[in-house]
Amino acid sequence: VLFRSTLSPKKQTPYSRVAAKLFEGHSERTAHARGHALPWGPTCNLGARRSLFEMVGPFSSEATSAFDIDWCWRAMLKNARISYAKDARVKHARRSERRALLEQFERYGLGEAWLHRTYAFLLSPEDQNPDPLLAGVDAFRRLRYRSDAAKVKALLPALEEVAAAFAGGVRLGYERPHRPCMLDRAPP
Repeated sequence: VLFRSTLSPKKQTPYSRVAAKLFEGHSERTAHARGHALPWGPTCNLGARRSLFEMVGPFSSEATSAFDIDWCWRAMLKNARISYAKDARVKHARRSERRALLEQFERYGLGEAWLHRTYAFLLSPEDQNPDPLLAGVDAFRRLRYRSDAAKVKALLPALEEVAAAFAGGVRLGYERPHRPCMLDRAPP
């Protein structure tokens, strides 16, 4: 079950406003697989029955920042369902400092590259591009042009830095050795 986030940054900075815009509606989008091959839930907003967690197994340390997506996808491959509890609320703070947010999005990029390589069998042929530069450019475009933050001109410099950090993480993710977690079920 996914819960709606209420963002509460410690202080208002351009980076906290970018984070608030980027993560606005995030749990609902992920629960409906908008932007990814399968639905998933961010761990900051995810609840699961113990029996499901034991069946799926622990989070993968290989997945870097994508451990929650990986875990949910492994659950989905074992026929679990993900639902969005629109009336439930979870409060958590987002990063508001420049360095912390850029590092977070670089880690997201590392995780994106890992997912892309591990779950290539879920991607359409046009999405199975192993070129990290193109994957990084695509990541940049998704953040830069398809987000609500892009509509707020005052946030564009901070958003471009975040998108560049994400794209840089994707490139680094392709340069690192790749060890996917073991899937209990063969890819379809």
